[in-house]
Amino acid sequence: MSERIALWSLLGLALTISVITDLKSRRIPDWITYPSTLLALGFRFYRAGLGDFDAANGGLLSGLAAGFGCAAFFTLWAARGKIGWGDVKLMFAVGAVFGWPLVLAALAFISLCSLLQGLVTIIWKGEVAKTFARIVRFKRKEGDPLYIPFGVAIALGSFWAMWWDRNNP
Repeated sequence: MSERIALWSLLGLALTISVITDLKSRRIPDWITYPSTLLALGFRFYRAGLGDFDAANGGLLSGLAAGFGCAAFFTLWAARGKIGWGDVKLMFAVGAVFGWPLVLAALAFISLCSLLQGLVTIIWKGEVAKTFARIVRFKRKEGDPLYIPFGVAIALGSFWAMWWDRNNP
């Protein structure tokens, strides 16, 4: 249990700082993502060695598999310009902390949070009709794209995964 508290505290701090910087400057800085990932992976290796794919006490392999899985999935979105590369690196840190298979729940929760965040932003900005028209016509919006800070959805979905998994051994 203490291992999970240490890893989740590390991730909580990284997510909080990432949300602040994403909202303020539209960036998630490397100085938070790289150390968080390396500390999580180092801690996993220190406590369980290479380990296996058990999230509760999995070692380095669990963190690496989950981190690379998250990063690979979100790299597709970043390559298309839909999210930033800081989001991809933050997702690697999320995977490194949660490990396998808890990262699957985290991905589901992050996806739900991003959907809700997108809908609320579109409604709040009064872009419902324009967005629906673009979807129907398969056209891109001219001008500035609607900015939605994905770091917020990553944080909310990650905290949701922590709450969901709080009673597991």
